[in-house]
Amino acid sequence: MTTRPKELHSRSYRRRHAEFSKCELCNYHHGVRVCRKFLAMTVKKREEMVEKYRWCENCLARSHDLRACDSMVTCKKCGKYHHTLLHPKPVTKPKKKRQNKQQPPATATTSSTATAAQLSSTPSTSTGASPACIIAEAIKSLAQILCASGQLA
Repeated sequence: MTTRPKELHSRSYRRRHAEFSKCELCNYHHGVRVCRKFLAMTVKKREEMVEKYRWCENCLARSHDLRACDSMVTCKKCGKYHHTLLHPKPVTKPKKKRQNKQQPPATATTSSTATAAQLSSTPSTSTGASPACIIAEAIKSLAQILCASGQLA
């Protein structure tokens, strides 16, 4: 069996085999998608490497850029045309500290005022019901009030 000279191989063959030339980050023969150095980087640093080495943002290939990418695979987290390893991490807001004191119940606004019948059907702790039952009944009552006032569709 004879092998073709490199220049006679098809474009897709050259593209597939170009992927496994030496990795620019660690000099091993593998794609950047499996490079330990690349995987250890933050998303921001990975984006910088993609830009620096001009890799495709969608498939991380070296042979083309995003405009020439024919891969149908998209980000597994959002479906957009960037590799999942380049998906931006969500910005988390610092959690507020909980206060130990119980907050007083919110007062009803004029648009959602409760009738006396609705308030009298609200369970109380003196009935001996479990806290879970009391909460469930309170949620049910609140839903009825909001439906009656047109705030819950």
